[in-house]
Amino acid sequence: QSVRQDLVNMTLVHRCWAPEVRSLQRRVVISGPHQLVSFIRSVYCGPHVRELILHVTGEFEEDRFFSICSSLFAGLFSYCPHIQSLSLKFSGSTKKTASPDSTTAFKILVSSMVMIANHAFRSMAKHLSKLERLWLIAESFPVPVYCWSELSKTLASFNSLQFLCLGGEWGTQDSRFGPIENLRQISPSSSLKTIEFRPSSESWYIPSDLITWLFLPSLFRTGDASAITPPTIEN
Repeated sequence: QSVRQDLVNMTLVHRCWAPEVRSLQRRVVISGPHQLVSFIRSVYCGPHVRELILHVTGEFEEDRFFSICSSLFAGLFSYCPHIQSLSLKFSGSTKKTASPDSTTAFKILVSSMVMIANHAFRSMAKHLSKLERLWLIAESFPVPVYCWSELSKTLASFNSLQFLCLGGEWGTQDSRFGPIENLRQISPSSSLKTIEFRPSSESWYIPSDLITWLFLPSLFRTGDASAITPPTIEN
């Protein structure tokens, strides 16, 4: 009887303290889809989360996760809509196909990770209206330059964004890539005060019109973007 009463008391204490514990869990670090699924299902996932570090690993490319990654990101950001600081670190593929003799396979894997990134961007744009600080780090795979189009739309949706950091191999150059047409219809947040670039190689490339859009967005609204030389970015 005593043991049973102790268990009852422990249950009551757990129920009493659970909201307090959740309120303390304001900073979350998630690595890979397994941890992401576990976190979404836990009591710690909720509007109390203010800071999130998410490692987007190569495991997201596996069939069982790739097919549902859009739902995973939507679930995460809809349950945690008050995130103010977000760091997305894209680790790229864990598969051994990135050798010089497997160019086609490597391009397929990069394309898969870009699709995963775009799903994350769209969910962020839809749910994270309070985001103030954003780090986007491409740790071990080159992000094709065409990814800037989706990213620019995402950045334009953050009305409270104050700080942006882009690190790694963002925007490896593609000669087929033209100007980002949608820049004339959107603008980065007026609250964006600091933009930090951390390139990891000489192949790092940002289209000149995107640089102008980030630093001088009013020129795109007036149609005078072609009349100036964009700012020089130094490593």
